[in-house]
Amino acid sequence: MIFLLPALLFWGIAYVQIGLGKTVGNQPMSDTGVMIMALIFGLLIPALFIFMKAGIVVTKQEVIISLLPIFRKKIALKILKASNRLG
Repeated sequence: MIFLLPALLFWGIAYVQIGLGKTVGNQPMSDTGVMIMALIFGLLIPALFIFMKAGIVVTKQEVIISLLPIFRKKIALKILKASNRLG
């Protein structure tokens, strides 16, 4: 729900500026810029959050932490054991 508010805001700005022909703000963006921002913040970022997948996999050799499609990290258990002894 949190990521829907910026999407609605940018779609509203796009509607007012392009659909109604009224500029928004003191220094309005071009119509092309408004459409690009509406597509990025109105479609791409919400889609990223919708399709994001988090996971932790523990094997005998490593721990794999992922937040797909943003990152995936493998950590060897040897490193975790060594850092645990230091703390």
